[in-house]
Amino acid sequence: MPTSRWQTRKYLLLDTSVVVDYYLPETSSLNKTPLRIATIIDSIRNRMANVQLFVPDFCIVETYNAFTKWRFGERILPYGKPISKKRYDEARNLFREDTLNGKVIQQYELCRYHVIAADLISAVDYHYQYFRKKGDVAAKLKFTSIKVVDTLIGAMGIWLAKLHGRENVAIVTADNRIEAIIGKAQRVSVTAMRHLGLRKIAACIGLEYSPEIFPEVLHLEEDSDHDLKNFFGKWPLPVLQTEMKF
Repeated sequence: MPTSRWQTRKYLLLDTSVVVDYYLPETSSLNKTPLRIATIIDSIRNRMANVQLFVPDFCIVETYNAFTKWRFGERILPYGKPISKKRYDEARNLFREDTLNGKVIQQYELCRYHVIAADLISAVDYHYQYFRKKGDVAAKLKFTSIKVVDTLIGAMGIWLAKLHGRENVAIVTADNRIEAIIGKAQRVSVTAMRHLGLRKIAACIGLEYSPEIFPEVLHLEEDSDHDLKNFFGKWPLPVLQTEMKF
């Protein structure tokens, strides 16, 4: 794969929200995400970016599930119709081809280190209750925790950052919750760190707890072009052609 002076090897961990927006962009309610994820994946597909794409194994299942929902009517398109059989088959076949033997996207399997690292995310989530409904008399009852799968995505990102260096690893998402909780974990107070035992948890997987153990988070809907350029060294990434037809 070609490299250039602006590009060092990057490792991206994709969540389900951006994967579905690539393979079924017509189903997205977002403005920037479908085009941005297409730029990233097509640049890699065309061997023009020195980037390795990962998707958690459980997100592969979630993606197929999303395709099925859009086809069989549990969710509908903005104009009120499910996707056609042709589009359903196209999306499934291309996704299967891209993930088979890591042709474009490498399946990233859950391991015991990720399970331990997940504690670093969930403890911060429950302690700060970032998504608590403010101003409510029963505010504590209105707290909505981060999803378990999102906790595991954050944990996988921690492990990838350990392996490849934080500056080279990013979770790619359009989910506000993932970005918010990881950002909060990077800014946790010393008192909270002690109270939650975060240093002890991190030590179990050979880490010293600090903001540097967490990966970058690229929020494709909210981040600026400048943010993306800072991570990749260049934005937009070069693309020969758009592979998806819709």
